[in-house]
Amino acid sequence: MAEESRGKIIPLRPNLDTGLESVIEELPRDLAPDVPYEQLAAIAAHIAGLYESRIQRAIGERNQAYAERDNVVNERDAYQKLNDTLVAERIVGAREKEALRQYALSDELTGLLNRRGYEARLEEALNVASRYNDPLSLLIIDIDHFKQVNDTYGHAGGDFVLKEVARRINEGTRQGGDVAARFGGEEIAIIAQKTALEGASVLAENVRKLVYETPVIYNEQSIPVTISIGVAAYEKEMTSDKLFKRADDALYQAKNAGRNRVVLYSLE
Repeated sequence: MAEESRGKIIPLRPNLDTGLESVIEELPRDLAPDVPYEQLAAIAAHIAGLYESRIQRAIGERNQAYAERDNVVNERDAYQKLNDTLVAERIVGAREKEALRQYALSDELTGLLNRRGYEARLEEALNVASRYNDPLSLLIIDIDHFKQVNDTYGHAGGDFVLKEVARRINEGTRQGGDVAARFGGEEIAIIAQKTALEGASVLAENVRKLVYETPVIYNEQSIPVTISIGVAAYEKEMTSDKLFKRADDALYQAKNAGRNRVVLYSLE
């Protein structure tokens, strides 16, 4: 709806509904197909709380702008303020949607990307590597004897160990250059962008040491933890499935060789 005033079209209401319903409805369902609507609503409400003061301020300024427009106090300034506040509301709404999008791609326990996020980021990285002829490596990491941890300390203890290992792995990555993701059980991947096999080997060894050199302390108990890592490098026209299989094959070799080690994929 709009009305014309002195040759200008003035919006009667904002184009963006700042309510959470629009945020949830516009979230692509393929990002979170298994998340109940009620859970998304609760998440959206939590996220909206981060921006509540900004939303209220924007709405207040918008209403003031409407009042000024209706009273023709200063039509040009009121019109500009109205447009400015509508833009502010759109920005807040966009941030809510992006936060929901990030939630849909994140693993709830570890805070790393989940499998869906991993697959999306790996495809992006492969496209960039192919287009610009950049090196790219993939690390597949598995926590050794994790079932024993669960059996000994319970699932709460297992979750604690997994969360701490994920934190250390993420700490060992290069911010802005590597992406860590939990894609199933106790398995974690690192997408090492602009990194050839040699550099990925150094990264993998650093991560391995971060995990095994310091035991995890849970309920005042010291739990020694080690990881095995398989590493593979991208080659021209390689698919994500093939790159994953190579890294996974290398991981299998690391497990068979005694665990707590890094193995690089080799065609030989």
